[in-house]
Amino acid sequence: HEFLRNEVYAQLIKLTSGSMPFSIQGWKLLAMAIPLFVPTQYSLLWLLKKHIARWCMKTGDESNMAEYCQCALERVLRVGGREAGPSRLETTSVLTRDPTSTKFPHSISVRLPNGQYQVVEFDGSTEIGQCLSSLCLKLGIRPALLSGYALYIDDPTTKGLQLLKGKQKLCDCLYEWEVRQRDVLRGRVSADCNATLSLRMRHYWRHLICNETAMERSFLVWRMAEELVCGRIPTSPQLAEQLAALYAQ
Repeated sequence: HEFLRNEVYAQLIKLTSGSMPFSIQGWKLLAMAIPLFVPTQYSLLWLLKKHIARWCMKTGDESNMAEYCQCALERVLRVGGREAGPSRLETTSVLTRDPTSTKFPHSISVRLPNGQYQVVEFDGSTEIGQCLSSLCLKLGIRPALLSGYALYIDDPTTKGLQLLKGKQKLCDCLYEWEVRQRDVLRGRVSADCNATLSLRMRHYWRHLICNETAMERSFLVWRMAEELVCGRIPTSPQLAEQLAALYAQ
């Protein structure tokens, strides 16, 4: 398939050369293709870099898209390509919006242990570990290695939660979720059917309890309340009253 990949870039370079109409759509297709893979032929990769650099020196919408593609190319050469195709969320963000208006063109909400949601931004090359680090920083909790939190995605087949590993690309995870969702619903997937990410505690280290932040303690209280409501922790009436008093504080 290397020949086909190189041919895709050859056609995209031709489409964005300025000699054909609707070149801005060609630049958006190029912006969507770069995070997936780069040309395997060195001469074509060199031509792609020069082509993007030449358009970066101009002005207009094409120049802005060229700068975005240049950043995306540098990033994918640094972290590597993807394993799956573009997800619907990624395609919609690039083709129907202006990806150059922000540093990260995509965003998704993450469900927190307290039932609220926090939006995280990402691009086509963002890894799960980077999203988790950004989320921990926004929430005021320790890094994942110390706090023990991890990101999960709902599994359409088992109706449970699936752990997302740090080196996985978030867009790959969203694409795989959409494939499983289509298999479950036999292709009948509505436009408002989206993946749900959740921040949950995976590990708990008692010897690090002295460094817990206030937000982490709050999340632990909400986690305990969830376990009690689901009946996973047996309680007596006296213990329930004590827990209710502590929770009210």
